Amino acid sequence: IWHYAVIQQIASGQGLPVSGPNTEAAWQQEGTQGPLYYLLAAAATVWVDQGDFPAIYDRANPHAAPGRPDAAINRNVQIHHADEHWPWRGPFLALHLARFVSVALGMVTVWAVYQTIALILGPGWGLIAAAAIALIPQFLFISAAASNDNAVTAFSALTLWQVTALALAPAAALTPVGLRRRFVRIGVMLGLALISK
Repeated sequence: IWHYAVIQQIASGQGLPVSGPNTEAAWQQEGTQGPLYYLLAAAATVWVDQGDFPAIYDRANPHAAPGRPDAAINRNVQIHHADEHWPWRGPFLALHLARFVSVALGMVTVWAVYQTIALILGPGWGLIAAAAIALIPQFLFISAAASNDNAVTAFSALTLWQVTALALAPAAALTPVGLRRRFVRIGVMLGLALISK
C-alpha cells in the first residue's frame, strides 16, 4: 500500500513525495526511494480517478503481521471488500495497472537473464536460467506487486547483460565507436537501475 501511495501522489499531480524524519504520510519510507518505478506506474494510472484512495488506505488491518511466516492469519495489510472485484474502478483499477507495469518489468528481467546466460553458455542454458528465475515463488510474488523492486531488478539484469556482452565481445567489435556505444548502453541501464531504488 505504501508503494501505491507514492504512485497515487504522483498521478494526482502532487509531484514526488517530500519526506522527513518520522513521516506520517501515506507512503511512509517508500517516499524516499528512487522515483523511476513510481513515475512509470503513475504515467500508466494518471487517467484513473483515484479520489477514493484515502478511504481505501484507511482499511488497514489492525492485526496485520506481514512477512511473519509464523502468523497463520492476518498476513494481509489491508482488509478486502467487494468493491475490489472486477470490473476494477478507481484506485483498484490504478493498482492493477501499476501491477501490470510490474509484470512487464518482471518479463524484462527474465528476458535479460536469458540473454546473459545465452551469451555465456548458449541458448539452451539461457532458457533454463530464464525458467529458473521465472519460477522462483518470491520473484513471481514481487513481479505481481506494485513495488519498485521490479524496476531495479529489470534494469540491473539489463546492465549485467550489457556488461557480459562487452566482456565477451570479439576484439574486432571493440572499435572506438563500438566501445562508446556499449559504454553508453551500460551507463543508461546502470543509471536507470540507480534511480529505481
